Amino acid sequence: MLKKNSIFFLDVADELTNRRFTPDGLTDFNFKIYTDNQSGKITTEIHSGDEEDFRSFLMTFRKFILNEPANVDHILNKSIQLIKKDKFPDLWSKLKTMKSFWRQIYSTGIIKIRNKYIDNISPEYVLSLFCSYYFHHDNKGRIKELKRLLDSEPRSAEIQLYWSLPKLVDIILGTSALIRQGLDKDAFDFS
Repeated sequence: MLKKNSIFFLDVADELTNRRFTPDGLTDFNFKIYTDNQSGKITTEIHSGDEEDFRSFLMTFRKFILNEPANVDHILNKSIQLIKKDKFPDLWSKLKTMKSFWRQIYSTGIIKIRNKYIDNISPEYVLSLFCSYYFHHDNKGRIKELKRLLDSEPRSAEIQLYWSLPKLVDIILGTSALIRQGLDKDAFDFS
């Protein structure tokens, strides 16, 4: 099963690299954070670039976070479990490092962000909201939550998303390279 899922993971990673958003990065993206000296209120100014590029990118990216064969956690867990670590200790160690990086960035983000509504506005949380917004229109509560976060200052959901996505993509593509290397070297015990 891992071999089939690994090949699917590699195909989706290749698809991800072909999304304009991935190699070009966050073109036209910028944000500024302001504080009012009198009130201490924080405001943000965010320009997020082409929404259609982002939506197209997210359509592929979500395959790595949903309960699908390309799920990053699943692929990393199974790869670490099935690697012939006595023969490939460096590859095993790199996979473990990728798993650690993924969990840290995905569950917390580059920086920990919270607001008066939510204690941890993590990439995991924000991505689930954006996926609900773009692809699951029947989940009105999630869509309402995203709109509330997008309408509140500072626009912490967007800041977390745009700060964390490039690192998450790097981890996915790095994992893809390690899986490809492991498959090429017959490093996994599929028996």
